[in-house]
Amino acid sequence: MRSLAPDVTRLALAALMATDGGRAFGAPSPAIPPPTAAAIGLRGVASAVVADLQLAVTVNGRPTGLIAAFMRAPDGALSASRGDLAEIGLRAPGSGPPDALVPLASLAGVTWTYDASTQTIRFEAPLAALAPRVYDARGGRRDAPTPTSGVGVALNYDVFASGLRGSATSDALSSDYSATLSGRFFSGLGALTQSEIVGVTPNSPKPTATRLDTTWTTVDGLRGMSYVAGDTISGGLSWTRPIRLGGLQVAHGYATRPDLVTSPQAYVGGTAAVPTTVDVYVGGFKAYSQQVQPGPFVIDNLPT
Repeated sequence: MRSLAPDVTRLALAALMATDGGRAFGAPSPAIPPPTAAAIGLRGVASAVVADLQLAVTVNGRPTGLIAAFMRAPDGALSASRGDLAEIGLRAPGSGPPDALVPLASLAGVTWTYDASTQTIRFEAPLAALAPRVYDARGGRRDAPTPTSGVGVALNYDVFASGLRGSATSDALSSDYSATLSGRFFSGLGALTQSEIVGVTPNSPKPTATRLDTTWTTVDGLRGMSYVAGDTISGGLSWTRPIRLGGLQVAHGYATRPDLVTSPQAYVGGTAAVPTTVDVYVGGFKAYSQQVQPGPFVIDNLPT
């Protein structure tokens, strides 16, 4: 009797070659198309096959220490977003949103070399093609501290007393006493202030009390706003007269945000041909010092 094992083995191999995912062993795998600009979600490039590159950037022979994203077209042309070009210090022509792609060939006077082995791109650009670098003399925006408040009561007082003898031969003594009181209760919801005058006069031997102001004040420290309800005084300019009134007042409370600058600040700008240090002197004293890279620069918010 002839064994069936060789026939079964041959049948099993034939079935595997015919049914392995719809292709036979040894057949080439279907190529996976690279992503397109439309699939990646970037704007400014036609729907052509592109490659997404992450490259270290060198400008005029000096490493920037930054890695920028570039899109490479099938013909080898590279593009980058306006935001990345500004970050590495290159001026993009025209205007547009930060995520709009700009072909590197449109950069006037700029040449570039792409090194695939080191994943580096080297730019050579004239000073006119470099974007100005902005330095903040205040060290950048600082987050405002979160205000906190406790609960408590305070009392201020001012006491006054006087006496007057009617004549040189008379023992009668005319006297009056008065006190100005100001009480304040404060909590996280705000502060309630009450002020009044109490006293005794010769014309009024019984104690009298006169209310002055009753005010509830709350301050939004994060937004720099103050809210006053009750007796208040309106704000006034140098040529107007403040008015005492009762009601609700909403105003900017800049006193609670000393980090906000409400007046114009000076700035200086220039162009450096080589890496250098810019020193700013105010009134004969050095107020600020900054190391700048070659190209145009601007120093904002000088401490003048």
